[in-house]
Amino acid sequence: MNTFSSLCKWVLFSAVVAFIPHPAIRFGGQAGNSEYYYFTIIQLGFIRSLAQFFIDAKTRDGSGINTEDFKKEHTIDELYQLAHPDWTEDKVKLYSYPLKSIIDKIQVRDALVDLNPSTKDLPSAHFDSESFNESNHRIMRLRKKVIEDASDPNKDLDAARGKIGDLLHTLQDFYSHSNWVEMGKTEINRHIGIQENIGRIAEINQATCSSVGCKKIQSKC
Repeated sequence: MNTFSSLCKWVLFSAVVAFIPHPAIRFGGQAGNSEYYYFTIIQLGFIRSLAQFFIDAKTRDGSGINTEDFKKEHTIDELYQLAHPDWTEDKVKLYSYPLKSIIDKIQVRDALVDLNPSTKDLPSAHFDSESFNESNHRIMRLRKKVIEDASDPNKDLDAARGKIGDLLHTLQDFYSHSNWVEMGKTEINRHIGIQENIGRIAEINQATCSSVGCKKIQSKC
């Protein structure tokens, strides 16, 4: 099983804990001087997952590593260097390039969900129009297919990579298109993509929409 197969299964089986909702994480949202776009969240998520992948792999083979070093902020190349301290800089770049290329493809596929005619106006692709069940089922289907493809050593994983991008866009839209964060939720919804029922989104008497404090923001294309 290659690194990508192992990594994408680790991401999907772990309920995507790398994608923790935060008020600043919005499409174009800002946190201080940093902008958190969808593609940035994907990159950060894979970096966190890669760090955990290396921790697990090194723990299994009995390597004496300091796990706390892997939990600090790193680039992909820096994580590879931590995992393989004897590698030269050129060797690190050689072996990390395929994963970085894959992440780029996933980021592009994520963005295309907003542009593809078959999905740009599809409520279930974006958690729009109260389509919580339909959107959750979409994530469940995509997740199941990715795991099946990643488990097959003879399978071309290009399609799985595309499905990960599709899945992550819909998942990210749950947090940016619903009022989950605005209602004070600070943890991810662990039911999404895992269970048929994603749980109660709001109390019966709790308003989920409000125009108070909203302002229209325009930006050039």
